[in-house]
Amino acid sequence: DSYIVRLAGLMRVDAAIPYIIERSHLAEDDVADECGDALGRIGTDAVVEAIASDWECGDFHFRNIMCSALEKIHTDRCAKACLEFLCDEQDGEVQLELGHALLALFEFDGIELVQQLVEGDDDDLHPEERDLRSRLVASATIMDATFPEYEEWHQEAVRTNYGRFDYERKRIVENFGA
Repeated sequence: DSYIVRLAGLMRVDAAIPYIIERSHLAEDDVADECGDALGRIGTDAVVEAIASDWECGDFHFRNIMCSALEKIHTDRCAKACLEFLCDEQDGEVQLELGHALLALFEFDGIELVQQLVEGDDDDLHPEERDLRSRLVASATIMDATFPEYEEWHQEAVRTNYGRFDYERKRIVENFGA
């Protein structure tokens, strides 16, 4: 099954969307990740519509898998769906994943929603929340967007190398083998 799902994603077969959605509901470890990747590769509004139609009946695993797909689909419909899902979502982990998807889509309307997910003292945040906060600061910087805590959080992000304390900071040119 994982090979079929992977192949359908690589070939971007729209007709496989219902099959992949069905497989993702089963949440078998070896297939689940492939489902999210395959749907993300197909990357059309048809995928977003299929996810939206099953979102309410999907469990935690289904929603997590679908967040990884939504993060890769760069359409207005996808951004709108992520905003809608985040406003209604009750599970904290899924909220964080939707926050990552909104930031990956550079959705201005998501800045405030994501900012609310990562409010609080730095010591009170879980590692996943700290990671999302760093990504929020990076995305807001790229988008030239601000929010009340931006300056404080930006200084912290720079001080901690955006949460990657252990990695040596390199010049961009060094990453390209120049």
